[in-house]
Amino acid sequence: MKPNDPHFVAAEQPINSRMVVKKQRAAVISPALYARLTKQQTRGRLGAGLAETLYPSVSKGAAPNAKQLFGAITIGCSGVAGFLGLIQNSFALASLAIAGATLGVVVIFFARRVKPTQFDAQLPLFDQASLLAFDRLLDQSAPELSEEVVLGLRALKQQLLEIVKLAQTAPLDAYLTQEDRMYLHELLRRYLPDSLQSYLLIPAHLRSSTMLAQEQTPQQLLLAQLDLFASELKKKEGKLGRSAAENLLRQQRFLEDKNKLS
Repeated sequence: MKPNDPHFVAAEQPINSRMVVKKQRAAVISPALYARLTKQQTRGRLGAGLAETLYPSVSKGAAPNAKQLFGAITIGCSGVAGFLGLIQNSFALASLAIAGATLGVVVIFFARRVKPTQFDAQLPLFDQASLLAFDRLLDQSAPELSEEVVLGLRALKQQLLEIVKLAQTAPLDAYLTQEDRMYLHELLRRYLPDSLQSYLLIPAHLRSSTMLAQEQTPQQLLLAQLDLFASELKKKEGKLGRSAAENLLRQQRFLEDKNKLS
């Protein structure tokens, strides 16, 4: 085909849709998926939340137990029996459907009233609202925290879990003063969140720069505060640990007395 051919067509743009270069569409991630991915990333860095660990029965997405499944199946079968009773004009099937549906509802109702696990019992040191607020703060701030800060927070969370375990059996009034208990409560509710929020208010590019008269960076100050928290928690854990040691000592004395009598 020559340029002077009357069938020759020239244009600055594509002359039909087949010649149009299709642009690649940018991947679009839904907000729900993005939030789920962010939460998984946070869990990978900071571990499971304290509220989720200490209150497993109220964690979201909990799988139904066997009684709940039985109740749901009973209600479903009762619905089928009721439909057949309506079609066949059968009083027996309708009565069976009503009884089955009632049984299913009752089973599900009582199945949800699960006995609390060890950590589900009323916690003597931390309330659920403070735990949930603390977990939300960590979820929001995790992407901005350095690896050193993350390691410090993970260590604090582990100390808190150990203290809760000891508190399940130790008589708190005998080993922790009112000031000790108030400190533990306020640590999650105010002290630690205030430190994190103050740190996050500083622009990210300035957190590793010396800005104060003490010649410390904001990150160094935050790490020092985390160390202070860890030191206090270690003291509280030691007080509760003495309870377990004294139980062992009482067992030793009991065995010695038994040995003398034999």
